[in-house]
Amino acid sequence: MTPLSEIKAKLAKRWLTHYLPDSLATESAFFPLRIGLKPPTDKQLLQDFEAVKRWVQSYAQLEKSPFEIEWQSKRTSLGKNDFPQAIRFQTIHNLAGFINKTAELALYQTLSNQLIDTFPPLKPFCQKHPAKVLKYHPAWPCLRSFIQWRLANPNPQIYLRQVPIADFDSKFLEGHKAILAECLDIILPVEHIRSEFSGVKQFCARYGFLDQAEQLQARLLDRQQTLQGFKTFSAPFSEWQSFQPQAFGIQRVFITENKVNFLAFPELANALVLFGKGFGFEHWKQLTWLKDLPIYYWGDIDTHGFAILNQFRQAWPNTQSLLMDEATLLAHQALWGVEPQPTQARLSHLAAEEQRLYQALQQNDLGPNIRLEQERIAFTWLVEQLKETFTQDGCTSKNG
Repeated sequence: MTPLSEIKAKLAKRWLTHYLPDSLATESAFFPLRIGLKPPTDKQLLQDFEAVKRWVQSYAQLEKSPFEIEWQSKRTSLGKNDFPQAIRFQTIHNLAGFINKTAELALYQTLSNQLIDTFPPLKPFCQKHPAKVLKYHPAWPCLRSFIQWRLANPNPQIYLRQVPIADFDSKFLEGHKAILAECLDIILPVEHIRSEFSGVKQFCARYGFLDQAEQLQARLLDRQQTLQGFKTFSAPFSEWQSFQPQAFGIQRVFITENKVNFLAFPELANALVLFGKGFGFEHWKQLTWLKDLPIYYWGDIDTHGFAILNQFRQAWPNTQSLLMDEATLLAHQALWGVEPQPTQARLSHLAAEEQRLYQALQQNDLGPNIRLEQERIAFTWLVEQLKETFTQDGCTSKNG
């Protein structure tokens, strides 16, 4: 004997995932909707007649119900009785009234139809994500305006602050990147999306906007070289595309993942050091001038350090590792730390010696979850290694 409260709870639970999206369908997959009520058995009737009577009356006494009740005459040990067999909702509007969702249904249909009328490809999105359609209901007019503008401007190359729409500001866009990204991925032609970028943090790069957050920092290491007096400078990656290393006599590039190491990197003739920041090198692919130079990557000696090296080398095969070797690791045993969650990924872009050390770290051959962070390596060790390596090819370190 199914109580009305239980039916209401079950229907409410399926409202967002089943019935509300169905309201946009050309032909309904659910309506008319019939719900069986599990009439009482003879045993229930004999054991608790009063309970059965109350249950029957709870349906029989309903007035102006949003559903129809199917009754069944059934012969029992107590004689012939009528029991509610099922209830039937003819339309989603009947169901919405029953579970107090009439206003929500009207809002969802209005918002969805506005979106679909403007951007027909968004119909599957509206059906799949009704909660998002409702969540952003105050923002949709502005969101639609922005999407229309972006659709008409395939490669904006401006900052979000410069979007020429008066109805909202860049703070609004910053706060709605996630929902905008979902819609733009559906609406924009594939050739208008830079697929190498993804996620909210790379929203601007993915959709052709300038991104002030994605800047590359560099230091000229040669004592004789400056950029109009500056040794350290930063610029958006798009501006680095036209950088000409030969203008500064640069013959090699170092990359370090630690800011202090970047700032303190020793002077070295004909060299440049870049600040890496860890995983994610999509922006670096714009720096085509790197392919013509030897690159030395310096990261932590742990499994994730080698994973970052592996990722970088996929884009720049001419990359060599710096101070990511067993000799450096063993020389700093007193400074070893613990890597919280080592990766077990298979890395296919490591040199033979790097691969051996990577696997040794994975398998705990030298100790459990060993990690040597690059900033723990003695500065004198770095200086000596640079002298030893770069005086052999005619490029002398200028650290005395």
